[in-house]
Amino acid sequence: QCFPSGDCGSGDCGNSYQYDCSGGFLQSDGTRRKEECDREWFCFLICESEYRENRTKILKEIITLSVKEKANVVEKDFTEKNIRAYLNLGHTFAHAYESIMGLGAITHGEAVAWGIGRAITYSFKKEYCREAFYNRIIDVLKLYNWDTDPVPAIVKGGGIGERFLSVMHKDKKNLNDSVRLVVPKGIGEIVIEEADDKDILAVLK
Repeated sequence: QCFPSGDCGSGDCGNSYQYDCSGGFLQSDGTRRKEECDREWFCFLICESEYRENRTKILKEIITLSVKEKANVVEKDFTEKNIRAYLNLGHTFAHAYESIMGLGAITHGEAVAWGIGRAITYSFKKEYCREAFYNRIIDVLKLYNWDTDPVPAIVKGGGIGERFLSVMHKDKKNLNDSVRLVVPKGIGEIVIEEADDKDILAVLK
């Protein structure tokens, strides 16, 4: 069982999922469990990430399924009027990280992984998500050796939080003077909100 009772409500996940790129996870009779698709995918990702044998093959499978899911989202919202914006999870923090470090100093993946950690921390501190969900996200990031510290150790100098915040205010996704964040509240539950500066600074220290 991947989760202690109540952590995500999914019960025994196992590794028995069949995936259909046209829609999502399928039951044994071939019908799609639409109401459980997000939860199934989350559990699949967690279980496969924790399975350390044959890691290269598993990573290829996870990446392939993730790309297919991303393509499904883009097809449904090509001009980013709604759900496509959810794909920007972690990116506002990430863009600031990349800008502060300079071109080529870190990979985009490193920056986004760190940004996702900050976004879920923001959610937890705002009491939007349960502690078990927060811990699971952080645990997966750590499994892949991504940085989950409030500020990456390679960022030097003083006033780091304020420097990050200043850059985040310039992000192209912002609609006004506030920083626009994609915030995960739970499995398949995402909101986009204008964040207060003090709440952003709170996850950067």
